[in-house]
Amino acid sequence: MIIREIDAGKYGPDGPIPSEPALCERFGVARETVRRALGVLRDAGRIETLRGRGSFVIPRSDGQPEPGNE
Repeated sequence: MIIREIDAGKYGPDGPIPSEPALCERFGVARETVRRALGVLRDAGRIETLRGRGSFVIPRSDGQPEPGNE
């Protein structure tokens, strides 16, 4: 779901995504589940996590424009 929102432009390049606790509440899942999902996004190069600051969308480098910036 978060990846779709990133792709749709809800969370823009270099912008933050919701915190782990917010994602837990939103999706009704355990924190470990959210951490695993964020790990998948990090491994795919879609987000970066900065300790104490949160997770942020990495701008696309595949030649595709960000949604809304075509």
